[in-house]
Amino acid sequence: MLYPLVFNIAAMICALIWTAVIHDKILPILEDQPGFVDEILLVSDTEPDKILALSFWESQQDAERYTHEQYPRINELIFPLVESAHPF
Repeated sequence: MLYPLVFNIAAMICALIWTAVIHDKILPILEDQPGFVDEILLVSDTEPDKILALSFWESQQDAERYTHEQYPRINELIFPLVESAHPF
């Protein structure tokens, strides 16, 4: 069973640029984390600045380790590009 982490993001850049940032800067960090499985971005058709980022982990323990150890680093990378990023 996979354990998901969901983040609600209010972006200040277009979804195409956001996707490139995820692919080039964030995904490599995620791929190095124990238990990381995949990342999916969902972009609203009606509000393109609203994005859901879903990451999937092998266990809740892996997801929590990422949240405590690496998410602050990710947050620093995305801070200039978002109005807010909140986990559900």
